[in-house]
Amino acid sequence: MLNFFVNLYNHAIITTGMRKKDILCWIAAILFVLIGFASSIQIVDQVAGEGWNPILYSRLYLELGLYGRYTLGLG
Repeated sequence: MLNFFVNLYNHAIITTGMRKKDILCWIAAILFVLIGFASSIQIVDQVAGEGWNPILYSRLYLELGLYGRYTLGLG
């Protein structure tokens, strides 16, 4: 399983021509988004009792993606 991700990472470096640091940044940003997205759905559904709000989640996606980039010093 780890070999799959290593091959995917190497393939991304070769095909996109991005630096390794940039690709790691995107991976971290995606992880921030997925974790924040999952936790925000639970928080909104439990506390506010509201359903799906695409504006809230699109803003959250943007903010967490930027946060992931700034955390790695690539912002």
